[in-house]
Amino acid sequence: MVSNMAVGTDGGLLNPAEGQSFVIGEACSTAGALVKLANTGKMMLCDAGEQPDGYLLTDTKDRVTEVALANVPRGVGALIEGRKIVVPLSATNAEIAVGDALETANDGTVDKKNGAGWIVGKALEAVPAGTGGFIAIRVSKYYASS
Repeated sequence: MVSNMAVGTDGGLLNPAEGQSFVIGEACSTAGALVKLANTGKMMLCDAGEQPDGYLLTDTKDRVTEVALANVPRGVGALIEGRKIVVPLSATNAEIAVGDALETANDGTVDKKNGAGWIVGKALEAVPAGTGGFIAIRVSKYYASS
């Protein structure tokens, strides 16, 4: 039934079993940001090398003032193996080729794998260095030791 569906970051429909509502403990102006579950029970933005638990389906902006807020409920999508999602890219990203492994970077973003840390997925598009923005990835979450 379509009324039980939500719109994903790529405009497609999202099954409610694949996403849940959480309180987002930090202000975030970017949909798709990677988040982790903190010991407070709130979702927080992932930093470099941290294990992501999901990604924001929307930003945390107030719909009237357009100011990003902390401690607001928002939908968090599950990182389902093989799923295509769009996530924010670090503003200082390295050059990325199709198929490159992408790891968690600062403030819920991703960048090209640079050492040990949590890999979120593989790039589905090439991106020049230092462009930031967003990147489509195929989810493949695992820890890389080097």
